[in-house]
Amino acid sequence: MAEKRYGTIHPIAQQPDAPMWLFAPSGAVRDPWRSRGLELLRRTGRPLLTGESLDARPSPFSAGSAELRLRDWRQGLAHGATAMLPARGGYGAVHLLEQAPLDETAERAPLWIGSSDCTFLQTALLQQTGLINVYSPMPCGQAADGDEVSAEALLALLSGKGCPTHLSASEQPVPGATEGELRGGCLSILAALCGTRWQPDGRDAVLLIEDVAEAPYRVERMLETLRLAGVMDGCRGIVFGTFPGCVDRSGNPDLIRDVLRTWSRRLGIPTLLGVPVGHGPGALPVPLGLPVRIEHATLTLLEAL
Repeated sequence: MAEKRYGTIHPIAQQPDAPMWLFAPSGAVRDPWRSRGLELLRRTGRPLLTGESLDARPSPFSAGSAELRLRDWRQGLAHGATAMLPARGGYGAVHLLEQAPLDETAERAPLWIGSSDCTFLQTALLQQTGLINVYSPMPCGQAADGDEVSAEALLALLSGKGCPTHLSASEQPVPGATEGELRGGCLSILAALCGTRWQPDGRDAVLLIEDVAEAPYRVERMLETLRLAGVMDGCRGIVFGTFPGCVDRSGNPDLIRDVLRTWSRRLGIPTLLGVPVGHGPGALPVPLGLPVRIEHATLTLLEAL
């Protein structure tokens, strides 16, 4: 059987005179994170354009109406932006799925970055259109919250330097080596997509799974949801992030790691734990839709963005 591969469209190369488009497809953006994000992006020296949603008030949880956020998305494409930059996560990306200009986005092939709630859109972009996108710190999120490692990694990405080629894990609870296309994202969003037309597909994949501020029993339940839905069928490996704030009422910081170790050993495929991606400090960008390798407690990118 042929290997399942979704990532067929590479984003266009980032040039210093090409415009970037900053908008808010998910949660509303507030100061000081808005101002910090704008200041950070201006450090690239590239033209920076912003959508109306960046200044929208919560409605009630998201950055204005779904119509406004969809219009912003289309306007970014119309302006010829070669980098589409969701400002932050939060909540609201799910409202856009059914009407999102996914095919038009893939035709123009901008560099699309995001994480957290944007997992809704990134999964759809990859699995429906083949557009490789980057699971990355966002300009008005971590990168604007004093995390210099994440900020510098985002700037490097937008400057055309791509993603880091090697990411070290804190441990490899299930030994072995494997290769596959990197897919996945935020666990709570991946679980929410189960049963929809955009359900994550783990066949021949190395699945990235991370989250923040979820009780360990909820993390285990969502992992079981993925397994029972068939997402793990044919999966070649697992990459777990650092899961910051995922503690029980006692505040035990070790419980989440025990949950992840136990679950991954039951699954029995090569697994990394504590890779710096997602919500944790020092998070780095990784491309969804490109082949990666797990070996010796390291995630290695096998193909350039």
